[in-house]
Amino acid sequence: MTKRFQRVLLETLPERRPWERATDEQLALVSRQLGASDVSDIIDTLEMLTLEKEMVADWDGDTQDDIAAAQEQLATLLKHLAVRHIDLIISRVDRVQPLTQHYLRGALS
Repeated sequence: MTKRFQRVLLETLPERRPWERATDEQLALVSRQLGASDVSDIIDTLEMLTLEKEMVADWDGDTQDDIAAAQEQLATLLKHLAVRHIDLIISRVDRVQPLTQHYLRGALS
């Protein structure tokens, strides 16, 4: 099931191809349409990607790179959301995997 933040991302950037990375400006635009429940969903998605990345074979660098790119994009989105939802992000840092913690801390910096 598609999460709300994913639908907003697709609706806000309809011309973006799946392999194209959203710019910082585009992610800022998307973040203005998101709320606290979206922040939780983004963090849950980051955690899911972390767990998925751990299951990918070391030789599969392309998949690992794709996951890392998705994680970086979500962290940038969270960085824009941190202005309004910093307490929510902080409250989740200690409850996720170390790699997810890395991305959350990056969003808070």
